[in-house]
Amino acid sequence: MDITYIGESLWQGRLGHLLLIISFTASFLSLLSFGLEQTVKDISEKARWHRLGKQAFLVHALAIVGVIVLLYTLIFGHHYEYDYVRRHSNETMSFQYLISCFWAGQQGSFLVWVFWHAVVGVLLLFSTKRVWVGPVLGTFALIQLILSSMVLGIYVPRVLAVAVLLAALHVPLWLMMQRQGIPGWRSMVPGWGLLSAIRLPKGTPMHWLMVFL
Repeated sequence: MDITYIGESLWQGRLGHLLLIISFTASFLSLLSFGLEQTVKDISEKARWHRLGKQAFLVHALAIVGVIVLLYTLIFGHHYEYDYVRRHSNETMSFQYLISCFWAGQQGSFLVWVFWHAVVGVLLLFSTKRVWVGPVLGTFALIQLILSSMVLGIYVPRVLAVAVLLAALHVPLWLMMQRQGIPGWRSMVPGWGLLSAIRLPKGTPMHWLMVFL
């Protein structure tokens, strides 16, 4: 027998889940588009993938903002039919504590990370030189994809997630090496970047990037 609860408001949860799926899908599309932009040679085709990558990242960012607005609506509306609201808030809390309820739980903490990465990503989207938008935003899209999967509850093996993340962080270095005629695979060799940095002029962007990676 189904139990019917009176006064439940379920549309926010359904809409929020849909927005999370959209954000996850859009981050994957952005990652794919910026990746393909780096591989194709035709100028017009590169421009199309670049434009699609930017649009997908903006859709991802808007979806995350929508999720946050919905969660705050549930918290301030005291919708205790939702487990997250029931666990981390109550009607005796003052305004500032209700605000902090947003990141009180694990899912909310992941959402904070996703939100600020989205904010920084959008800022970089309109302030980075075009030649670097693909590698930089592609890396951001990968990070967002992993974090969004955590919020959605999609299981990704830890070893695989760490390996993919480390590989993505080497994308800018790989591209810089490719443009200088150096085989890009060397950027993935442990310690090679530090050894190469010794031979580079100190203080240059390439030098510090090699030291870091």
